[in-house]
Amino acid sequence: MVRKLASVFALGACALLLAASGVSAESPKSNSSLIVAIYQSNHITEHQRFTVSVQVASTTGISYAYFNFCQLTSPVCYRPVAMTLHAPNWYVGTTNPMSSYYQMVPGSRAGYNITIVYTDNHNITVPAFPNAFSNLTVATEVGSGWFMFAMSVSNLTFNLTGVVQDSTTSGVLAAAHLTLNAQNGSTTTAVTSGEGAYTFGAVQNGTYRLEVAHPGYKTTNQTVVVDGRDTVQNVPLTNASAPAGKKTSGGGGLSGFLTNSFAGVPGWAIVAALLVVVVALVAVALMRKRRRFGATGRSESSGATTPPSGPPT
Repeated sequence: MVRKLASVFALGACALLLAASGVSAESPKSNSSLIVAIYQSNHITEHQRFTVSVQVASTTGISYAYFNFCQLTSPVCYRPVAMTLHAPNWYVGTTNPMSSYYQMVPGSRAGYNITIVYTDNHNITVPAFPNAFSNLTVATEVGSGWFMFAMSVSNLTFNLTGVVQDSTTSGVLAAAHLTLNAQNGSTTTAVTSGEGAYTFGAVQNGTYRLEVAHPGYKTTNQTVVVDGRDTVQNVPLTNASAPAGKKTSGGGGLSGFLTNSFAGVPGWAIVAALLVVVVALVAVALMRKRRRFGATGRSESSGATTPPSGPPT
């Protein structure tokens, strides 16, 4: 009997405490019916701000709204972020840049929960179970019994683009294979389009080795540095038929001509062929001239008369 009385008194005490604190126990169904939709920013980098938007069924009786913002990888919470009313029925809150928060660096995982406070001092907090917002991931329990929607901080990324060309003709090379090698050992591949163009998206800041290969051409490696902006790197490839130790694109003059190649034929080979042709033409011309000279000499000697051998009488 004493135990039963103690239980009754304990339940009554709990009810009095709840009434005094002004916190009403809202069921998950009630929460989900009051809050219609929740959206959060995607792909947040260390230099960007994080925005949370919540749509309510009605703003009647709402005093204010905010969201708590905490680390999930360590027990760190930040100042709550106030949410302001935007029509129709949307409350929106935005953090400071991630870099201004302690430990919010690329790779960090954080979470938030939204609280809406009413004028009669009761409030509702989401996420609650069952979670009615399938577009968001609920993190594990944080702190004193809190559940939070998860978010993460990404590295700032950029695009690396360019064109692969023949180093001699500047013609574009389709279907060239490119491999982007990061310093941490990870690799990404791409293939050039019909216009010889390639694109690597979501490239983080850093130094990379770009390897480019195409059938009939010498494989080349270039160093690429991505530093806070989209980067363009065009790649010239040398024809594999070029003689070893010879440049396929050189300076001007005779030396430049000899070291260049034309339609895949080295300049020195063209010069050699021209010399052979010139020598052959000169030889033919000389032979024809000699034959003509011999024939002319014979005809003149046969028709001539011998002058008298003494003085005239």
